[in-house]
Amino acid sequence: MLQTQLFECNTISYKISYKKINNELWFLANDIAQFLHIKPRTFSKKLKIIDECDKILTKNYFSKTGQNAIFINENAIIDLILNLKSTKENKDIINKFKKFIRKLVIKQSRFLIFCKLCNFLHTLD
Repeated sequence: MLQTQLFECNTISYKISYKKINNELWFLANDIAQFLHIKPRTFSKKLKIIDECDKILTKNYFSKTGQNAIFINENAIIDLILNLKSTKENKDIINKFKKFIRKLVIKQSRFLIFCKLCNFLHTLD
């Protein structure tokens, strides 16, 4: 079942539709494109480089129009943002997200190094 949530960013509201499949969130690709201010032609090119396991094509999803829908997962969104050139419309979103990802990766790297060091020290006992 498709659910919708409103997100506010820079005083603008964005509607992002999603559904849960096997306890994983899948987002309507067109909504993500609008949120990130990606033009349709650019977005269709970006979708081609996303791993097949990170996107789902649902044929005739919208019964009134018979249009297909593409859903993407969180991995695909991360790939999109990290490979996206910022524009004046999406600059704040892209920069905040990239900083968040960098901090997350650094925290995880430090934690993994700490764990490996602890394991190594235990072998010395």
